[in-house]
Amino acid sequence: VSSISAYAKNDVIGADETAELAELADPTVETMGKEYEYYGGLKVLCERAVEKALPGRTTIIRPGYIVGPGDPTDRFAYWPVRFARGGDVLVPGTPDDPLQVIDVRDLSEWMVRVGEKGTLGTFNACGPDKKLAWGTALDACEKAGGKDVKLHWLSAAAMELRKDESAFQGLNMPIWAPATGKDKGFHTWSNARAIKAGLAFRPIDAICADTLAWWNEQSEERRAKANGAWLSPEKEAEIIKLIG
Repeated sequence: VSSISAYAKNDVIGADETAELAELADPTVETMGKEYEYYGGLKVLCERAVEKALPGRTTIIRPGYIVGPGDPTDRFAYWPVRFARGGDVLVPGTPDDPLQVIDVRDLSEWMVRVGEKGTLGTFNACGPDKKLAWGTALDACEKAGGKDVKLHWLSAAAMELRKDESAFQGLNMPIWAPATGKDKGFHTWSNARAIKAGLAFRPIDAICADTLAWWNEQSEERRAKANGAWLSPEKEAEIIKLIG
């Protein structure tokens, strides 16, 4: 199991498994670095180690963001949980920005089938099967939360322009990536090869609803740990006031 982080760049829309891979200047490094800068290159080395040990007998799967019930990172969970609070919600980018996520249940089920069938090759395990717009995903979060919300959009350009202002420093908008510049292809990786090999995806509405239901079943201690890393209501309100 590898990652789309194994690729050297994210600036090409619709790139496939033949895209350039990340290379480490020092292949002996064994840490991911302060900002995970070595993560992709280490994944590449893992892939090559497997291929060397089992030439012609490997299946390499490169997922993007894995989401759904049980996700320990809470990156995706932030959005259905935030929408469930209702009110004024700060959201990045534009409604048309692309988003790629794959539910852990879809990924794991497919990986088992791939193993059982002996399917070989390298696959981008990103979802869904058709382009998912950021706005559509947020609509699904709103539907799952069942509360009235008002969205306050903060564009990638505005975020970059104001990044040095104190209120915007350290701003974390999980799962989303700007659909411009060096990241314009981040949420657009081709999954045609994986779909041909049987990968299927549940609707985003189901992912949002199930993630929120799972979150609500967690202990107060567990939920508090994630909230410490999320955008606080106070910080969110401050930024919304600043952008008008």
